[in-house]
Amino acid sequence: AMLLRNLAVPAALVINKACALYLASIIDAMRSVTKNGKPAHDLPDTIDSKSMLSKYPRGAYTTARTVNFESVFEFETHVRRLAQSTKLMLEKENLPMIDSITEPENLRPLLKNTFKSCIEQFSQRYPDYVGELRLTVLVDWELDGVREDENFCLLCHGAPLPKRRAPPVVLEVRGKPRENALIKDSGWVNERRSLEALKDASHDEIILPNDRGQLLEGTLTNFYAVMDGTVFTAGEGVLEGTVRRLILHVCRENKIPVVLEAPFLKDIDRWEGCIVSSTSRLALPVDKIIVPKDGERAKSGDKCRTFEGSEICRRIDELV
Repeated sequence: AMLLRNLAVPAALVINKACALYLASIIDAMRSVTKNGKPAHDLPDTIDSKSMLSKYPRGAYTTARTVNFESVFEFETHVRRLAQSTKLMLEKENLPMIDSITEPENLRPLLKNTFKSCIEQFSQRYPDYVGELRLTVLVDWELDGVREDENFCLLCHGAPLPKRRAPPVVLEVRGKPRENALIKDSGWVNERRSLEALKDASHDEIILPNDRGQLLEGTLTNFYAVMDGTVFTAGEGVLEGTVRRLILHVCRENKIPVVLEAPFLKDIDRWEGCIVSSTSRLALPVDKIIVPKDGERAKSGDKCRTFEGSEICRRIDELV
């Protein structure tokens, strides 16, 4: 107590901050991991979703969020997207189709059970937890003997849904788009590591430009720019995230103009604002964009643009 009184900040503030950090560390360590609806004994309870995706052979994956801890947001979209990604990956590898995981009507009950078992396991482990979960499902067909009747498995990782990053939200523009945005391939987790190694830890996301200088999407997000009162976002060449579907819906419902065309970086000075969206971010307004030099970390002097606050961005954030 004597030491706390000698500090320049109130003791209560120090204690509250320490408690908050301690609680945050406990919440961050909460996990549930299942394989084919049962506990995944070959994975440590402490593993995070990125490590789970990296540990197993490449497969199709999707990331979802719970609603009131009892259902999954845009469940049908996850079914269709996971089946499509699996089918495209099998075709690319010249492997035979596995109808159980490439046909939505067959995958639906399997995915439902996968989500359900992971949520139930988490609830049993942490009965006092209040909040939503982020659920990451990997469909893997390269493991031998994982099921008695099928040559595939479904892994599911459950963890507390992360809080949205507090302002300022800063993006970096670097890298290039994925080879096939229609495929949500777990290999992308490893491919993007070189970009993530360059990103400043305080920055939220990396936005990927194409050869024409259009900003298509982020490594984990969809991207939108507001220019002349209109929302610009890529209509093709991107993964159509579940929150993106919601954003486009609320824009239609509220007569907010949308052009399905990726914005050009060269027009950044004309932008009124921009947004990134994802399962955990929802529609997150951006405060600053930095364009570092190729292969270098962001630093003072790099081209950048700061946004003062767009009414359209604010409104979309509220509606979503």
